[in-house]
Amino acid sequence: MNEELDVGIVTPSGIWYDGKIYSCSLAVRQQWFKHAEFVGGWPVTVRYIEEKNGTDNIQVILQDGSAVVCIRTDHIPPVNASKLESYYVEFQRLAALRKRQQTRENRWEKPPQSDKPTNN
Repeated sequence: MNEELDVGIVTPSGIWYDGKIYSCSLAVRQQWFKHAEFVGGWPVTVRYIEEKNGTDNIQVILQDGSAVVCIRTDHIPPVNASKLESYYVEFQRLAALRKRQQTRENRWEKPPQSDKPTNN
């Protein structure tokens, strides 16, 4: 592993380093990218990691000295917003349909049968 430290920049698109964009769960959870939209980018200390399988990641070195691994995301195609919205609308429609069907089935269920004989 390369032990040399370098500098990346937090941007609204992700952590920019060496012409590539990276992301990690910590940055997403703490909304670094959203914050960068409003205040601009800021530098972070990074360490480049080239894996044996050819993938490349970076570690962002935090102020306490710990590190968090960030994966490269610029090669992932962006999600089409209209397709995502169509998927969500269809999902909601199917969920509502299922709920109506379950309600209808419950309404027509027979009451549980008793094992006691009836007195006729």
